[in-house]
Amino acid sequence: MTHPHLTQQTASQVASELADSQRTLQTLLGRPVTSLAAPWGEYDMQVLDQIKGYYRSARTTTSGYNTPINFNPYRIVGKGVDSGTTTAT
Repeated sequence: MTHPHLTQQTASQVASELADSQRTLQTLLGRPVTSLAAPWGEYDMQVLDQIKGYYRSARTTTSGYNTPINFNPYRIVGKGVDSGTTTAT
């Protein structure tokens, strides 16, 4: 809801952020919201444990590729794309 640094919040504050943001997005979109991108890309094991109670997956800001060997639905990695990114890249 407020994009705080979740790793610096209490457990109850994290729970409130996760529940309230999910509920608000679902109301606005009119459909279930099952994936999260943590504010600032920050998470730790306590935050991840709470995310699992609300979402089926979470994206990190870690750059990389998801493969069958390293895939974790709560630590999805990605590659940044901007106007200078070519299709070859």
